[in-house]
Amino acid sequence: MFDTLADPKTLQLLLVVAIVVALLIALWSLRRGLRRIEGRKRIVQYLDGVAALWSGDPEVAVKLLSDVVDADPANVGARIAYGEALERLGRHAEAHEQHVEANESFGVEGPGIELAIVRDLHAAGAEADALERVQSALARHPRDARLLRLAFEIQSEAGQYDAALDTGRRLLQRSAGDGLEKALAAVAVQGGLHALGRHDQDRATKFFRDALAFDRDNVDATRALSLMHGDARAALLPGRLDGDSGEHVRALPLHEGEHNAVATVAIDQTGHAAPAVPRRTLAAILAFFPDAVCAKCGASRDSDVTVCPSCGRSSRRVHADDGIDEELLDVRLALDEIEQNERWFQRLAERLVSGDNSVHTTLARGGTRALTALLRLAQQTQANPDLETTLVAIGRERPQALLDVRAAALGDSKRMLEGSRTFLERASGIQSRRSVDDVLAPVFRALGAPAREAITDVLGQASAIADRGLRGLIIDYFVGLADLEAFDDLGRRFAPVEIVRRLNLIPDDSLVALFEQLPAGRSFLRDAILADPALDRPRALVRASLSAGNRDSRNIVRWKELFAARGPGQRVLGFLVDALRSLETCATGEALLEHFRHEALERLVAAFADPEADVSRLEPHARLLRAAGTESADALVRCFSSAPSEADERVIALLAELGKPATAKLEAVYRGKVGWLGALGAKRFLAKHPRACIARAIASTKGRGAEKALERLAAWESEPDLVSTIREFLRRREGEEHA
Repeated sequence: MFDTLADPKTLQLLLVVAIVVALLIALWSLRRGLRRIEGRKRIVQYLDGVAALWSGDPEVAVKLLSDVVDADPANVGARIAYGEALERLGRHAEAHEQHVEANESFGVEGPGIELAIVRDLHAAGAEADALERVQSALARHPRDARLLRLAFEIQSEAGQYDAALDTGRRLLQRSAGDGLEKALAAVAVQGGLHALGRHDQDRATKFFRDALAFDRDNVDATRALSLMHGDARAALLPGRLDGDSGEHVRALPLHEGEHNAVATVAIDQTGHAAPAVPRRTLAAILAFFPDAVCAKCGASRDSDVTVCPSCGRSSRRVHADDGIDEELLDVRLALDEIEQNERWFQRLAERLVSGDNSVHTTLARGGTRALTALLRLAQQTQANPDLETTLVAIGRERPQALLDVRAAALGDSKRMLEGSRTFLERASGIQSRRSVDDVLAPVFRALGAPAREAITDVLGQASAIADRGLRGLIIDYFVGLADLEAFDDLGRRFAPVEIVRRLNLIPDDSLVALFEQLPAGRSFLRDAILADPALDRPRALVRASLSAGNRDSRNIVRWKELFAARGPGQRVLGFLVDALRSLETCATGEALLEHFRHEALERLVAAFADPEADVSRLEPHARLLRAAGTESADALVRCFSSAPSEADERVIALLAELGKPATAKLEAVYRGKVGWLGALGAKRFLAKHPRACIARAIASTKGRGAEKALERLAAWESEPDLVSTIREFLRRREGEEHA
C-alpha cells in the first residue's frame, strides 16, 4: 500500500485530482458569487422599476421590470408591477397576460390581483369577460370596496342597471359619501329611461323612485315621475304652485278620449307619486302644454273664469310666460343666467369679491363651473376670505372636482406662457396671476374630513403624486386635518425633508392644531418633524406648547423634552418670555422656562427691566430670575444706565433678594472688575448712577457680608457724593441693628 502511494505516477494522479477538485470548488464558488451578484442586481433593478412606476414613468418601469421577469419568472411582485406598468401604457392585453400568469401559474390570490385582471379585461373591451370575472371575484371577496366600485361601474356601462344598483347598495353600506348616492341616482335614472324606451312604465317608475331614494333632489327623476303620472305642467313649472299642505296636488287634462276629465296625483316631499292614475304614453303627455294652470291645483285653465273647474276654488291663473313681458336690458346677460354658463358664474364671483355675500349659496351649488370661475378670479386678485370660504364649501362636497379644476387651471397657465412670444410677455403674465397652488393652499387646509377619501385615493396614484405642486397641497391638507394617525400615514409616503420644507411655508395659525397633537414617546411627528432643527416655525411651536399645556399639565413634560431635543433657540425663548405677560399663558410659559431659564436669562432680564411693562405681570419673571441665582446678577446690573429709569427700583429689589451669594459679584462689578479681563487687572468704570444703584442693592441685602462690602466700597470710592451715599447706607444699617 505504501509502495503504491509512494509511486510517482500515483502521486502525480493524486495531485491532478486535487487540482481538478480545487478548480471545481473555485468555479462553483465563483458561480455562486456571480449568482448572488446577479440576484442583487435584479433586486436593484426591480426596486428601480417599481420606483419608476410610482413616480409616473411607466415606460422606464416596463423596460426594467421586463428584464427582471425574464430573468426570474417566479418573481411574482415584479410580474404584477410589470402588468401594472403595461396597463398604464395602454397595453391591456399584455398586462392581462401577466396578471393571469401571476394568478393561475404562481397562485397569487386576493382582491388586488382580481381587480387588476378585471381592469385589464374592461380596458381591452372584453366587457362580457370583465363582467363574469368581477362577479366571480365578488363571490370570493364580497366585502372589498374597490371590487364593488369597479363592478358597479362596469355593470352601469353594460346597461345592467338592476345589478348595478344592487352592487351600489352594497358599496353604499361599506363606504358612503364622495357623491356615491348621486352616482346611484344617475344610474337609476338611466335605467328608468331605458325602461321607458321599452314601454315598461312599471319598471321605469321603480327606477325613478329608487333614484329619489338615493338622491331626493334629483331633478331628472322628479320630472320623469311627474310626466309619467300626468303632471307635464309641474315638470315645466316646478315650484310655481302654492299648495296648502306638505303635498303638492298637481293635475293635467287627459287627451286620450277624456277631454273634460282631469287626472290628479299627489306627490309628497320625497317625490314619490301615487300610482292610481290613468296610463298614458310619455309622447301623449308631452303633446299637451296648457297656456296657463291653476295656482292651487295645477289643472289647465283655458278660460278667464275666477273659479277653477277642477278644484272648485277661487284662484288666479299662472301663465307659462309670466314675467317675460318685461324689457330685457341685456340679452346676453339674460342668456348667461338661463344657461348658467361660466360667464354667469364669473359675474357672481365678482359680486362675491365686491362684498355681496348673497351669491355664496348659488356659487356653492354651481359645482365645477363655479369652481372654474372662482379659481380664475382668485388667481387675479389678492387673498379674499369670501372666495376661500366658497371654494372650501364646494371642495368639501366635490373634492375630486376641485382636483380636476386645478389640473385644468395648470394647463391654462402653461398655454398662456407658451403663447407669449417674448420674455417680457411671459414675465407680465406670471406677475399678473397668483399660482393656482398658492390660491388652493389655504383651501386644502380647510377641507377637513369630508375630503379624506378623495385625498387618500390621490395618494395611491403615482402619476398624481409625481406632481410637486399637488404633493405640497396634500401636505397642506393633512396639516389642516390635524389628525395624528393620518399624518403618520403621510410620513410613510413623503420624505420628512419635504414635509418640513412645506411646513416652513405654511402660516403659524394653520400649524398650531397639528403641533398640539404631540404624543408621548416616539412618533413620526415628534422625531422626524418637530425635532428637526430645519423646522423654522418657532411661533407655532410656542403657541402649540402653551395651548397643549393649558389643556393638560402633563403635556408640559412632552414639550420640555422636545425643546431640549431640538434646542430651544432664542426665538422660541423670546416667545415663551412674551407668554409670561398674558394671564392665560403665564403659568404654562413659566413651567416651560424653568428648564431653560439660563438660556433665556438675557430675555427674561430685558422683559423684567422694561420701563413700559405692567408691574403686576412681572412676578413670573422675578421667580425665574431668582431661581437662576447669581448668574442673573450680571445681567441685571447691565440694566442700569447713566440716567434713572422707572425699572431701577424693581431691579434693585430683585438684586437684594438674591442675597449674600450675589454680593461679591455686585462688589466686583462696582469696582469694574468684570469678566476675565477684570481678573487680569483691567477695569471697566461705570457711571455714577449705576454705581449708586449697585450700592443701594448691596445696602438692601441682609447679612454681615453686605455691610463689609459697603465698607470696602466706601474706602475705594473716589467720588465724594458716592462716598457720602455709601456711608449713609452704613449708618442706616447700624441704626437698624441697634433698633
